[in-house]
Amino acid sequence: MSKYKAHTLMLLASLMWGVTFPISKFILGYMEPEHYSFIRYASATLILFIYLLFFKKESLKVNFKQIIFLMYTGVLCFYGYAFFEIKSMAYISPSVASLFLGLGPIAAITIEVLLKRRKIDIRTILIIVLGLSGIYLIIGEELKFGGDLRGYIYMSLAMASLMLYLFKATGTTLNPLVTIAYQFLFATVFHTIGFLTVIDVPFTIDITVVYAFIYLIIFSTIICYTLYFISIRELGAGIVSVYDNLVFVIGFVSSALVFSSDMSMKIWISFAIILISVGISLTLETQK
Repeated sequence: MSKYKAHTLMLLASLMWGVTFPISKFILGYMEPEHYSFIRYASATLILFIYLLFFKKESLKVNFKQIIFLMYTGVLCFYGYAFFEIKSMAYISPSVASLFLGLGPIAAITIEVLLKRRKIDIRTILIIVLGLSGIYLIIGEELKFGGDLRGYIYMSLAMASLMLYLFKATGTTLNPLVTIAYQFLFATVFHTIGFLTVIDVPFTIDITVVYAFIYLIIFSTIICYTLYFISIRELGAGIVSVYDNLVFVIGFVSSALVFSSDMSMKIWISFAIILISVGISLTLETQK
């Protein structure tokens, strides 16, 4: 796959992912986070396996070493990140939750530098400085760090899980769809355990919630994570993580629009700064 195509796939994933934050917050008005996570990942797992077995006729054979890899990466990202992220939005706004994604690229590129996988050059420094500057402007101008401390703890755990996944995700040569299907499957085991803890808690599903879940399951889960995995293989963790800034911008704007938050000029300036950092990342060389 060409570098251009990988960037295009990651751009599409970022656009679809960004609107996940207000949609998830909306669904949480009808059910517990454990209900949400189970329905999302159990449905995505079922759809993927049916597609692979009956439409693609794909072999699902994996060896023991691959099973271990699929198990811990699946639990890291599709349980750890996904569960802690949705838990955080029970206590903080989706705008604040999406803000944490803006810290991911800084962490990922810094890790690459510390691991000596990336040389420090002017572009790397610019990406880090611009990303931090844009996030700082938003925090200082608009976000009020009130709410429940548990929300920030959960989102910090989510980002830690995502960073670990980023640097482990390329450790297999399996078909991306097969990889994602098994990772979903192992994560769903844990989501099922969580679901059983709230099985007596009533929840509501109306037609609007169904539509929201369809988007989350098909686009935000199956398609986005597949594109994400393919892009990590081609571009490396550091470059792919820079797109989290774009996800953050889209998530913040869409959340603000849905929940009627004010958007000042300084906010828009900060978004421009963050997008410049994403643009510079397109010129970086892959570090694997």
